Amino acid sequence: MEIYGQHITFPAYFCQMNDLPLVPYEKEHGIRLFVHLTNRCNANCEFCSNASNRDNQSDFNLDTFRQTIHYLNEKKALNGVSFSGGEPSLDISLLNEAINIVFDELGTQKQVAISTNGTHLADFLSLDHLNNLESIHLSRHHYLDEQNDQIFKQSMLKTEELIQIQSQLKNKHLLIFNCNVIKGYIDSIEEIKNYMEWADSIGIHKCAFIHLMPINSYCKEHEIDTQAIFTSTHKNMIRMRSFSRINCCCLDGYYLTKENRMMGYYTRTRDINIPCNDVKGLIYTADNHLKTGYGADATHFF
Repeated sequence: MEIYGQHITFPAYFCQMNDLPLVPYEKEHGIRLFVHLTNRCNANCEFCSNASNRDNQSDFNLDTFRQTIHYLNEKKALNGVSFSGGEPSLDISLLNEAINIVFDELGTQKQVAISTNGTHLADFLSLDHLNNLESIHLSRHHYLDEQNDQIFKQSMLKTEELIQIQSQLKNKHLLIFNCNVIKGYIDSIEEIKNYMEWADSIGIHKCAFIHLMPINSYCKEHEIDTQAIFTSTHKNMIRMRSFSRINCCCLDGYYLTKENRMMGYYTRTRDINIPCNDVKGLIYTADNHLKTGYGADATHFF
């Protein structure tokens, strides 16, 4: 596909499911756009890939953003949009305006999601398109409030606050908890089950468990073989599907909680040392640039 005069290659096939044959994409399937509203973040996580930009101010231009969304939509390049940062909730008004632009340009047929550490999660209740969102991914790395604060190096939302916010959401499946698997914290099947029991008590229906990418010494020292945990057989856990690509593998399934409720789970591992030439996502940066990735080999469009 040609984007702003440059050719990029989208994946030709869906991720391989279980051991089934590869299924080709339709001709115009599109990819996801990841929008970094800001580089700023109020947390100080040691595994952060954005640590060097955490305090950088940026001037996100809504007019340029609208023009970009309009162009990419005309090219049939998008199948969804995800907002992140930094921490996107640090400017809830900007987040709301940017989401409105996406729905203005794309309608309600594309998936739109937000990734947040939850600092201002209660403010999300006032978003104009809250009930049109596909998901809100809340980074929450331990079921104990004190342990979670220790990981973020910041006072974060407490369990009682999460219960209150979840009770006010019309769509009870909107909020998904994302947990990094970290040695010394959530690092075993027993702790993963404890985490899902805690999430179930809040009313959450799905949790994601993410393998640390070895991007710095902290990640390398605290890395756990997440794939090995989830590919083993465990009581009350039903593994449904596996999805694999050149440098990435995902699993999903269900856990039967002590209250006899089904909790969906998902896990992902990725090997950053294995190159993949296909473009799986586009990135719109906080300083109004569009590119295909973070490394030196990323394609920069403007």
